[in-house]
Amino acid sequence: MTGAVVPASASAAVLTLTMVNHGSPNWVSVVPADVDPDALLAENRLVSNVNVIERGRVGSNLVQAPLAGGAAQIVCGAPCDVVVDLLGWYEPVSGAVTAGGSSGSPRRPARSIRGSARDVRAAARSPRSI
Repeated sequence: MTGAVVPASASAAVLTLTMVNHGSPNWVSVVPADVDPDALLAENRLVSNVNVIERGRVGSNLVQAPLAGGAAQIVCGAPCDVVVDLLGWYEPVSGAVTAGGSSGSPRRPARSIRGSARDVRAAARSPRSI
């Protein structure tokens, strides 16, 4: 992946996640880099961010994904290509939050990033910073 780098202090990223080039019904999920997706699958706790039922159909969704150290992993049910557009991220703010404020401030990257992988499931074994 190339493009903007999310700081390690970021607690979540805002992404557009698009799944393409898949041969069967499929799903894609984004999880923090320090989470074992296989353990989530075994416990039936992995939640998908994009689902596509029709073979070859493109599916996308806006995702707010939690991060660990500014990084996440992309996991899918079967091999496919994934396009990730980074729209921004949330970082903690210091000091008191005033009325009408928020505890996190969305940040826009200098540019969005795009990346794809033939076998996203295998690629998820080595987390990639987003």
